[in-house]
Amino acid sequence: MSQTKTGHCMCSCVSFVARNVPETFGACHCDMCKRWSGNVFNGVPVPSEDLQLSGEGHIKRIQTSDWAERAICAECGSPLWYRITAEGPTTGTTNLALGLFDDTSDMTLGYEFYVDRKTSANDLPKDRKQFTEAETLALFAPEDASHDQGDKQ
Repeated sequence: MSQTKTGHCMCSCVSFVARNVPETFGACHCDMCKRWSGNVFNGVPVPSEDLQLSGEGHIKRIQTSDWAERAICAECGSPLWYRITAEGPTTGTTNLALGLFDDTSDMTLGYEFYVDRKTSANDLPKDRKQFTEAETLALFAPEDASHDQGDKQ
C-alpha cells in the first residue's frame, strides 16, 4: 500500500510532501553513493510527479553520471535524492534519502544494489554496545542546551 509522507533536510530549508510512497526502500552500495552519503545510500523511489518540493532555491543538483543526478541542500549539505535522468522505464524516478522522512516506522528494506561492493560496515554485530536517545544525549549534549530531541544531533 502506498501512502503520503512528509520530510525535510537537516536545516529544514528543503521540505517535501510525497504521494504514492512505497512501503519498501532500497539500499545502494556503489562507490559513488558511499562517497556521497558517507556509507550506504538508502533511497525511497517516488515518481517525480508525486513529489511536491518546498525550498527549491536551496537545492543544488549535480549530474553525477550519464543517467542520473544527485541533489543536496546547499545550506546544510543533506543528501536529498538520486534521480534517474536517462530515457527509459525509470526516467524521472526520484529516490529520496530515507533519512529525510519524518516517519519511516512502517517502511522496510526491500532490495539492495551493488551488493558486490557492500562492506562490513553494514553488518552490525549483535554483541555491540547500543545507546538509546536519552543515553546518547546524556553523553554528548550540554546539560543546559535546549534542543529538539532526535532532530538536533
